[in-house]
Amino acid sequence: MSPRPPAAALAGVLAALPIALWGAAAEELPARLIPGHSVGDGAIKPVRIGDPSSERVGMVVAVIHGDERAGLRVTRRLRRGYAGLRGAQIWVVHTVNPDGQKAGTRKNARGVDLNRNFSYDWSGVEPPSSGYYAGPEPFSEPETRAVRRLVRRIRPDVSIWYH
Repeated sequence: MSPRPPAAALAGVLAALPIALWGAAAEELPARLIPGHSVGDGAIKPVRIGDPSSERVGMVVAVIHGDERAGLRVTRRLRRGYAGLRGAQIWVVHTVNPDGQKAGTRKNARGVDLNRNFSYDWSGVEPPSSGYYAGPEPFSEPETRAVRRLVRRIRPDVSIWYH
């Protein structure tokens, strides 16, 4: 027996969790949101699949480092094969770093490692020349601010970020 593909496993986990583990009912949101744009004006475009009225909310991000694209296989499969998912809604984001993805680089167009630009455990000790530069301050980058807006709006109970 072959293992379930990651997309099927995620859908199964969300649908199987008891409703008591989840927060209040999600407000009705459009199936597509654009919470913001990258430094180079690339739109960050989450798409909701599944049951829009479900209290179970997940978020899956394929690319945060532009040169790490393996998660795209998962998000493409989710969007193609699980649009009719029942019992959960999943917000699928192909990339939060469209500039880095286009250029094939880890960092965004200003040379910031977006994974390190969030406020949790932020540290500005790495110099800009480092591959791990966190930016001048937490949420200094439009991409991380867009993700923060998205998370505050959809309030996911679980999020999965592929690297």
